[in-house]
Amino acid sequence: MISREMNLDFRNFGFAALCKGEKPFVEWMATLPMSVFVCDYDHNAPDPKYLEETHYRVYEIIREKNPDVPFIMATRINYWTLPHEQEEILQRRDIIMQSYLKARALGDKNVYFVDGLSFHTAPHQYDMTTDAVHPNDAGYVRMADTMGTIIRHALEKSKLVK
Repeated sequence: MISREMNLDFRNFGFAALCKGEKPFVEWMATLPMSVFVCDYDHNAPDPKYLEETHYRVYEIIREKNPDVPFIMATRINYWTLPHEQEEILQRRDIIMQSYLKARALGDKNVYFVDGLSFHTAPHQYDMTTDAVHPNDAGYVRMADTMGTIIRHALEKSKLVK
């Protein structure tokens, strides 16, 4: 949806939940031509410890080869969860926020944080997924609206689109 609206090419390396920020794969991705990089593998990371060990490293690898490309760090989308899952979701969100804050503290003004908890909010948060995890058409539209706004802003700020 974002690609069509902005007339941009895109590559999605999600691989049905198998992309987990593995170093060799990220090193390869860093060599590809890109105008923006969206880092969104929170759901795929097996646990918070793994996410913590890999998330900032992904940023560093991409940033080393692409110092001027907007880098967007996104957390998992908000969906219905059991109370015991909320703590882990917030822990993962904090890990990604720490990556973002560290990058900003080190002077990167072209890094962005997208809180996935803001995608599917009341009163229709339960109408945005097919199974309380995977977005349906309405969920994808809401996600595209949010991410598209941020991508457009980042590209305009970087003077990569008019």
